[in-house]
Amino acid sequence: MHPNSSLGADDRLFTVVPTSHLAWHGISHAVDYLDMYLNALVEHRMSFAIAPQSLARSGLLGAAHALWLLDAPSRRERQLRGLRIAHEEWRNERNAYQKLIDSGRAVSGMKGLVEGVQSG
Repeated sequence: MHPNSSLGADDRLFTVVPTSHLAWHGISHAVDYLDMYLNALVEHRMSFAIAPQSLARSGLLGAAHALWLLDAPSRRERQLRGLRIAHEEWRNERNAYQKLIDSGRAVSGMKGLVEGVQSG
């Protein structure tokens, strides 16, 4: 991504998780999951009861995030959508860490990560 591009200008609002990173994240996840989905079903002719739907869902979710983010009609709306996606990702990660902490299965340093995020 070129820093002088329109997407580069979008990145200036929140440099911790730039809009371009979120778009790339969604696209790369979509490609990876959907490629694995097609590889198993088409190339290897393998079918499983649940796994392909999980791959397809993850791929479509990544694609939907990227499309929703990039399709916004203005820079301000792209930036707001990027912040919403970043917040949702952070919330999900924090909740997963907290569940591990509460269950006593957290790895060393995980509690500090959650506490650092909470106090920041």
